[in-house]
Amino acid sequence: MTPRSGCGNPHAALRNLVPGRYDAAAGRWVAQDANLRAYRSTDNLVDESWIGMPAREVIDAVDAAELGFDHRTGTGVVLHVLSGLGIDGRLGLTAFADDLAAAEAMYHSTYAVIARRAESTTRTSASVAAPRR
Repeated sequence: MTPRSGCGNPHAALRNLVPGRYDAAAGRWVAQDANLRAYRSTDNLVDESWIGMPAREVIDAVDAAELGFDHRTGTGVVLHVLSGLGIDGRLGLTAFADDLAAAEAMYHSTYAVIARRAESTTRTSASVAAPRR
């Protein structure tokens, strides 16, 4: 048995969403269109303000920001582990891009989009729940 660390899901998603091949000598993924792909991934993105956020709301926010995965370009964000939102405000995301810098930027942009949505939801909920005087 070969010891393994980390999670193979991002690589499996890359392989299934962006057909291509892994160039072991260069250590990179080459898509069928001959362009390179890189990703930034986590299954442990946690923010207490996200506890109880509906998964649909998170997906809609990411899509509205045009960060969702685009099958035509083979780039974008794939969300996963959304059930963690109801437990401790946790989710997973994998950002696929043409290079690592773009994947990192997409990853951080996605966090910011979700944080803004949570903040606006909290403000709306607080104003609805506020007693009238």
